[in-house]
Amino acid sequence: MTAEEINKLKLLKVLDECGKHIKRLDYAFNKLFKNFQIPLSATDIAGIVENEGMVESLDQITY
Repeated sequence: MTAEEINKLKLLKVLDECGKHIKRLDYAFNKLFKNFQIPLSATDIAGIVENEGMVESLDQITY
């Protein structure tokens, strides 16, 4: 395998990983947008913290 082919495979692997992260972010933002208006207020964040499913979405975005 040539260096060019190896670099192409590495790039494709990175792009695939980026695509996974974008899908997770999209899911997280959509979940938050359905329940809250952006920017989030302190009251909104308090409500998110009380809801495990929402915490996961906020965590995904902040990560």
